[in-house]
Amino acid sequence: MKTFKKLGFDLSYLALLTKEDVKPLSRWEGSINHKKIKALQNLGLRTKLVERKLLNGRTTGELIFSKSSNYIDFYTNHFDKTPIRKDHETTVTEGFLFGYPGCCVKNYAENGYTKNDYNRSGQEILFHWVCPGCEITPSLLPYYEKIYNNCKDIFTDQGINRPGLLKKLLPVATLSMLFSVLPTNIRGENPHWLPIAGNDPDHNYLIYSEEILLGVHENYFPPDSFAGPAKALKFKAIIDSLPIVYVDVDEAPDSSCYIIEHRARGVVECPVCGEYINMGYIDIFNPMRELSISIPYLGLHFLENGSFSYGDTTNYIRVDIELLKKIFAHYDSTHFSITTSNDADNDGLNDDYEDDFSTQINNPDSNENQLVDGAEVAEALIDTIAGLPVMEYNEEPPSDSIYIKFMLANGIEICDICGIELNMGDVHIVNPTKDTKISFSIIGLHYLAHGRFAYGGSTNSGEIDALQLAQVLGNQTVVSVLEKLPDKKNFSLKNYPNPFNPKTTIRFDLPINSHVTLTIYSILGQEIKTLLDEEKSAGSYILKWDGKDDKGLKVSSGIYFYRIEADKCVQVKKMVLSR
Repeated sequence: MKTFKKLGFDLSYLALLTKEDVKPLSRWEGSINHKKIKALQNLGLRTKLVERKLLNGRTTGELIFSKSSNYIDFYTNHFDKTPIRKDHETTVTEGFLFGYPGCCVKNYAENGYTKNDYNRSGQEILFHWVCPGCEITPSLLPYYEKIYNNCKDIFTDQGINRPGLLKKLLPVATLSMLFSVLPTNIRGENPHWLPIAGNDPDHNYLIYSEEILLGVHENYFPPDSFAGPAKALKFKAIIDSLPIVYVDVDEAPDSSCYIIEHRARGVVECPVCGEYINMGYIDIFNPMRELSISIPYLGLHFLENGSFSYGDTTNYIRVDIELLKKIFAHYDSTHFSITTSNDADNDGLNDDYEDDFSTQINNPDSNENQLVDGAEVAEALIDTIAGLPVMEYNEEPPSDSIYIKFMLANGIEICDICGIELNMGDVHIVNPTKDTKISFSIIGLHYLAHGRFAYGGSTNSGEIDALQLAQVLGNQTVVSVLEKLPDKKNFSLKNYPNPFNPKTTIRFDLPINSHVTLTIYSILGQEIKTLLDEEKSAGSYILKWDGKDDKGLKVSSGIYFYRIEADKCVQVKKMVLSR
């Protein structure tokens, strides 16, 4: 049984289907390690790691496995080191190798997802999309059901956690044919997916503004309820990848996100599944942008199950998606591979507009927070768009406020980078008070949510005019979109984390050679600690304060000020010590 524990439920189910010859060949694109490969081999399966190329130029790994070396060799010869595609030939070839009914493969390759009778009665545990009136799938379904139930019993009997969703979402090329690997509750039956208060007409567990922020509005990915849980799982995967800083022994990084844990001595019972969760919380810090968010362990438990809301159906809290997205903006750069016109520093912002947004034409990160300028401008604009009212076809638009209108088309648009399927229509943003408007493809809104004004899809491609969009949205959006650059005659100063316990990092940038003093004061103005008092050359400096005074004694919790003086310039900032 240790074999299945190493594989996890999803990969175990796939492996058993292959072992029992229901599938001649299978492919796994989730996390891969030596233990999983060894576990598959212990089941009598041959394995092979295959390298594939994404559309953005990066590479990804696939693990294929089969009882037959012939299938392994055939797949390797056809796909190793080749781009991931969704064309007709690739779909048909994969369908043959993975053992899907020929009628279903042909129908999917030519027509995509078509209505069938399996949406609620078996489609979820299959690996292919069933064609209408299929005569082969009914004979296959009993084998899938038997193995799925056996796998479920193995995990239940051994007390192994059986996740309700795949821990790692498969790339789009796999999702196109392997969507049904997800257990039954993917279709909205997972009780952790709490219905949200607000406008969620497509039942994807996101309200309209969140769809805009995440770039999934008018997303047609089947099933409709997938978008919210998919994004929740993506954020949880990022959280799981972050380093945990034990501030009493380690130094907090200043150029990457990190976590500080606050475990409590008590537990709380999940109101949905009954699992006992530590009643503490974590703080997630992004020191580059001076942002942080606190999430209880119960909230992490719900995120792991695909829900941004946590609690019960009548009393729940929702994770701040907008803040979480800003904190993790550095991890969302795949769409940056789309080239922006006239962009010398490749920051996604046209050189002609750099001055309008107070950014530097030859510096992709003008405010040095490790997020390229174009992405930061796009973030500010998409935040504004997410708050606009939507006008339906039969509604009378307002004459005194900005609004948005979607002109939907009868067709699908596929993103060149991530493969998401969106309506191929247009979006119109109108400012009646200035008699201005801007229109662009809905897929452009998707790219804007991912930090790029240029966009590319299966039907539409182009570039949103950043300045025109900002002007339509109002001058207040153009001004101070980015954090202000340090005054060249002054110096930047910040500390993180803040609040802190027991250490904090103070960083300052010195524009010229100068004598520098940096002193800590109490809220009453008493001098607590002198961290620096010497000559320094121009450059960036980092100092640590451990919460102790000049005598080496720990100071109490409370508000403190740190004051820096150099070249006759002074700055004072506040920080909070919370023991």
